[in-house]
Amino acid sequence: MPWFFELALMPALVAQAVRTRARLPWLPEAFGDCAGRCGEGPRLRLLTLGDYSAAGVGMGVCSGVGVGEQRLTLAGQSVPLLARRRRRRSSGT
Repeated sequence: MPWFFELALMPALVAQAVRTRARLPWLPEAFGDCAGRCGEGPRLRLLTLGDYSAAGVGMGVCSGVGVGEQRLTLAGQSVPLLARRRRRRSSGT
């Protein structure tokens, strides 16, 4: 798309972005400790990058059970599993 079309559409896109941001609900992050230790052996380091699913934002809201726990998030499930399989220890924040 030529730049002048993008420039002409910019006000509508900004208005749409502002409206969308204002209408989105705020969902709480999962509760519990974000740090912990597990396993033995050499240290395992894992960086979890992602969107809301990686942090557990909104866990349990749809099912009506309230906010989920950090140990049930993507990182909370992956780190202990990888530590056991690799025979390593894990500690993180």
